[in-house]
Amino acid sequence: MSTHRVNLDALIKREDFETGGADSVGGREPIFKVEELSHDRMYFGVLRKPDFQRTTNNWTPEMIVELVKSWLDGNLVPALILWHSKQSGKVFIVDGAHRLSALIGWVNDDYSDGSISRGFFEEIPPAQVKFHKQTQELMTQKVGSYNELHRMGLNPLPTDDPNKVRRARAIATLQPAIQKVEGDAQTAEDSFLKINANPAT
Repeated sequence: MSTHRVNLDALIKREDFETGGADSVGGREPIFKVEELSHDRMYFGVLRKPDFQRTTNNWTPEMIVELVKSWLDGNLVPALILWHSKQSGKVFIVDGAHRLSALIGWVNDDYSDGSISRGFFEEIPPAQVKFHKQTQELMTQKVGSYNELHRMGLNPLPTDDPNKVRRARAIATLQPAIQKVEGDAQTAEDSFLKINANPAT
């Protein structure tokens, strides 16, 4: 397996957990379909990770591709643990930043040198560009790009790969597994620190 690591840190904004209080008790269930991870969708706009979380840059291209493939194929993918702040309406990732960033990267075709990353980093190092392209190529070979599968889901052709058509339909029917943190901002922060005492995925 490649030892290269892809920098997905730009894909979810960082922010402080709010100060605790009655108004910050978890709101409605943070449920979404993968289309909501597109950069122009409202759900993507409310996603946050705690500002003290370590950089999301520990996965190889192979790991990113395998996560997306596993999810589309209905294989076991550990649940995302989210906290929905009623006070701000934002959704914080307590556990699963790499898993969620892999899906965001796929939907937006951004593996460290797409439009979101270019707007975040002052400069994209050549190695980062290389890993971005490597991940794109591997995703196309093993899974299919999001745009390709989206087209197949809407307008499948007789010549389309049946596996890709099946995965395309999964975009509309599958939802990432989610566990919700109940409680205020302090509870969410305590949960994050406890879970992330060990390396996270």
